[in-house]
Amino acid sequence: MSKIDISCEAGRDAALLGAGAGPRTPRRKRSVSLALIIDAVALLEAALIVLAAWAAKIGYLDFYLGAVEQTAPYIGVAVLLAVITSLAFRRLGLYSAARMREPFLQNGRLSLGLSGSFLVLVSALYVLKEVEQFSRGWMLLWFVGSGIAILACRLLLCVFLRSFIARDAFRQQIAVYGAGELGKSVVSYLRDLASDVEVIGVFDDRRSADRGTVLPVHGGLSELVDFGKRELCDKIIVAVPVSEQRLVRVMDQLSILPVDVQLCPETMHLPCSVFGFSRLGRLQLLDVQRRPMSARDHYVKTAMDFVLAAIGLVLVLPFFPLIALAIKLDSSGPVFFRQRRHGYNHQIIRVLKFRTMTVLEDGPVVQQARKDDVRVTRVGRFLRATNIDELPQLLNVLKGDMSLVGPRPHALAHDAFYAELVDRYGSRLRVKPGITGWAQVNGFSGETSDPELMRKRVEHDVHYIDNWSVWLDAEIILWTVFMALTGRLVH
Repeated sequence: MSKIDISCEAGRDAALLGAGAGPRTPRRKRSVSLALIIDAVALLEAALIVLAAWAAKIGYLDFYLGAVEQTAPYIGVAVLLAVITSLAFRRLGLYSAARMREPFLQNGRLSLGLSGSFLVLVSALYVLKEVEQFSRGWMLLWFVGSGIAILACRLLLCVFLRSFIARDAFRQQIAVYGAGELGKSVVSYLRDLASDVEVIGVFDDRRSADRGTVLPVHGGLSELVDFGKRELCDKIIVAVPVSEQRLVRVMDQLSILPVDVQLCPETMHLPCSVFGFSRLGRLQLLDVQRRPMSARDHYVKTAMDFVLAAIGLVLVLPFFPLIALAIKLDSSGPVFFRQRRHGYNHQIIRVLKFRTMTVLEDGPVVQQARKDDVRVTRVGRFLRATNIDELPQLLNVLKGDMSLVGPRPHALAHDAFYAELVDRYGSRLRVKPGITGWAQVNGFSGETSDPELMRKRVEHDVHYIDNWSVWLDAEIILWTVFMALTGRLVH
């Protein structure tokens, strides 16, 4: 076997690989905390929103209009918006390292977050009958100024982050204890994982572990503890089988170090995700699946569905007769189309839609609508393009069969077909199906002739279920409305 070369900085190889001497690297500089930078950016953007409000007040009210007003109310409203915007940005994933590195990919979300936050603020001021206390010109300048300031901040941040990345400032330096088969697998995986992860030392008290293996051992447990005391690593991964008795001594010795210590299971690639650990008496259990929603979350989502569906139905109900008339004049057949589909926990429900095709399929064979499908009527083509055909499902929401947001339900025939082709397909049914969903706003809707498209749809549906929150539902609803009004994919 050829030896694995452990990636080290210039001049470190000799120290780490010295004969029996162990690591002799001088105390290194601490890596920059990306989490700390992200928190600083959040505070800076909040400050920019407040500063933009103050600048708009001074420039527009004091100098342009010559109005003499107290500054405190304007600053108070600005602080409130800063808090709302910060929460919205976090919910939209704008405080993640990946999005901060690519500012142009986040402009849509930035605009959505800032616009939505302003809308929430104005709505609150209107309900409290305080909106007339503030100049509309000031609000407009404040909104534009905040947007420009935040975009400029993100552009500068991108340059800053790329400079730090080029200098490996965020590189995580890892030491591995265990040079057996598990240790070899861990090191090989880490070396291929990413450029910001560096294995800087492998340790094992069993010197025989180095004989005939591909890992050079740099010392035992005592050398590793000394390594950690000199803060030469950010994290220690213990790659020792749980069945080995020495594991207790290893974990006890490492407990004195101010570094992250993680235990790698003997099976590196578990067949499922792990959310965390829990205890049941003396048992330590891996949490591999959680209930999609707690009882409280369920009631919150149900109340949100009922209120918004009722409001939406009141707004669109006057248009139903016109839509019905257009459907009847365009082609023969009923106005509404009902189809059996799977709902929550695999229960069968009847989904209601405006009829858009010349057929009413609901049997063991249901052909998906295709592009330029001859079965789609002229009116139906418009209804499908604008998603107006889905509006009757507001009645399904009020009935309790569906939710406003959730995995889109499929015909029973399609469920039976894709359950054989796509892993975890049935896991979509752990929550109520929705009129719109995370997969839809990410472009995975419509025809799925390629099973890979359905796999992607299921992947997004499972992500939604595992990460549900009121904020995520609100984001999906806003994107859906935007896409319906503009007719284009923006997310």
